[in-house]
Amino acid sequence: MVIRPNGQIWIIITNKKNHMKLVPLFEVNESDIKKLVTAAHKAYTKEEEANHDEDSGNPFSICTYGAEWVKEKFFPKAVIMGYHADDNPDAIIGQDEGGHDFLILSDRYIIDFWYNNMIDSKAPVFIDMEKDEALAKKYYGDKTTWEKVPE
Repeated sequence: MVIRPNGQIWIIITNKKNHMKLVPLFEVNESDIKKLVTAAHKAYTKEEEANHDEDSGNPFSICTYGAEWVKEKFFPKAVIMGYHADDNPDAIIGQDEGGHDFLILSDRYIIDFWYNNMIDSKAPVFIDMEKDEALAKKYYGDKTTWEKVPE
């Protein structure tokens, strides 16, 4: 990933022949975002195995810190959203913890590694809310309860 002086985010895309090209993030298709999510998840898992972020010392066992790390390292234009469990009883994630924080990219994609790494390895780490609203609702409940987490 490259951030230009004007704030534009560009990512490096590799094709099947291992040719690389630099593409503005807003021109990246869903397949490319999924590749970046996969790479970010691998890096997150490596960091999480050490159970802390080397830069800040915050434990990855807390969803907010994990979301902050992923935003900083891979998706700086994403927004950290969250909800309180009491306000969102239909959400699967965060009920035992009192709530949950996660990333939203382009008002469309949920990116969240915490639940997959800490609770359920079969849970999705990427959900396209336009294509699978039911899956997003199953894990994250009612969108109207989500609030932007202050930075």
